[in-house]
Amino acid sequence: AIGGGLYWIVKKQNSGEGIDILKSLTITNNITKVFASEDIEPGKIKKGLPTYTKAEVATHNSKESGIWVTYQNGVYDVTDYVEMHPGGKKILMASGKSVEPFWVIYSAHKNKEIYETLESLRIGNITEVMVKKEELNENDPYKNDPERSPLLIPSSGKPYNAEPPQEMLVDSFLTPTHLFFIRNHL
Repeated sequence: AIGGGLYWIVKKQNSGEGIDILKSLTITNNITKVFASEDIEPGKIKKGLPTYTKAEVATHNSKESGIWVTYQNGVYDVTDYVEMHPGGKKILMASGKSVEPFWVIYSAHKNKEIYETLESLRIGNITEVMVKKEELNENDPYKNDPERSPLLIPSSGKPYNAEPPQEMLVDSFLTPTHLFFIRNHL
C-alpha cells in the first residue's frame, strides 16, 4: 500500500520511536508534510507544479531513472518509498504508469492515510496530449476488439496478444482470467 510504510513511521514518531528515520526520509525524499487539517484531494491538478506527459512519466520506470507513478492528474516520485512499501516490490508493477488499475484490485489503497502519503510524494501534474485517433478501417478484422486491461503486457496489438505481469502470477496458481480473458463473438 502506498503510504502504509510511511504512515507506520509517522505513527512510530508519535510514540517517540522512528524520528530519525522520518527525518532522513524527509531529507532524501523532499517529502512535504501533509497535515490532517488540510483537505486532501488526491490526483486533482495542483497549480504551481510542473506538468508532465504520460510519455515522460513512462521513462521513469527504474531506480536509475526514478520511479514515478500517476494517479488521476497527479505525478508522484515513489523511488525512495519502494523499499518501505508494505506490499513489497509489487509497487514496481505501476512504475512509469497509473496506479489506478492496480488499486481496483488492491482496494485497500483507497483511504485517507494512503492519499495523504501519496500527495506527500507529489512532484507534478499529468497532461493529456491530444492524440489524433486512428481512422477506423472498415476492412480491419480487429476493429471491434474489446478494450483490454491496462495491467496486461502486450506483445502484439493486432491480433491482440498479452500476458499478465509476473508479479500477479505469483498471487494465484490460476491465471487471473478476469483481466486476461475476454470472450469474442466473431
